[in-house]
Amino acid sequence: CDGPGPDHCTDCLHYYYKSKNNTRICVLNCPPGHYNADKKRCKKCSPNCETCVGGHSDQCMTCKSGYYLNEVTNSCVTSCPDGFYLDKKCEACHRSCATCVGYSYENCTACKNNFQLSHGQCVEDCPSHFYAEDKQCFPCHRDCKDCDGPDSDDCNECATSSFVLYYGEYFTQNSTGSCERCHKSCKECMGPQPTDCLFCDTYFYLLRSKNECVSSCPEYYYENKDNNMCERCHPSCRTCKGKSIHSALTEKEYQNTSHVFFLFYLCSSIWKHFTRKCSSSIYGPTKLLLI
Repeated sequence: CDGPGPDHCTDCLHYYYKSKNNTRICVLNCPPGHYNADKKRCKKCSPNCETCVGGHSDQCMTCKSGYYLNEVTNSCVTSCPDGFYLDKKCEACHRSCATCVGYSYENCTACKNNFQLSHGQCVEDCPSHFYAEDKQCFPCHRDCKDCDGPDSDDCNECATSSFVLYYGEYFTQNSTGSCERCHKSCKECMGPQPTDCLFCDTYFYLLRSKNECVSSCPEYYYENKDNNMCERCHPSCRTCKGKSIHSALTEKEYQNTSHVFFLFYLCSSIWKHFTRKCSSSIYGPTKLLLI
């Protein structure tokens, strides 16, 4: 030393650090914010560290007020990163959590890839009565046991075995209690076959004798566009446009060709010309065809 005080040392017994005026101060242990370096010298820690093992930001052991230690990175941060929660220091979340408020698998607030958040837990598949969206599980409509969305027409399986019809697209399979799709031609149905239709989609007509939706009605029926059904013609008509006895189709309308046809009906030995009326006759209808 070159004087009586601790700042007059030229060599120290234990450790030393340099003050602001570059004076060497001998100490028994390095003060807070310093670490033991080589040659008994105490060097400063990174600015956020209270104690450390080196001068870099990832060499902290404890942190200054307002900072929290991330034990994985050994750095002092103002808030914990994703995958960690704050409990005096940044602790790692459960392995299934992307973010959390505690270590338990029930403390997740967001999930890693391929997991869905359900009541604080990260699960691979949402439970019954829930569907996945944006990596979270949301409740289905009350009528659904399994679904793809929140509405009653998003069901994949019904909650009960009772009949539930959603916009005519499903029927109940009583053996499984599930809602299954109607045939594509049906608007509403009672089973999966094309002959199980109750009502038809636009541009189709229900043939009630077969419970089948057809694009055009067969002979002895006409297309009722008000209810999308095939209705019976008058008993005397083979083809028609309505129920009336005056609704018979002309031969040209029936054949739909470019030829010119003239239809006459012989009724009870009397010619009825251009009436488009069908009636019974002991001779039957006579067709005169001019091409």
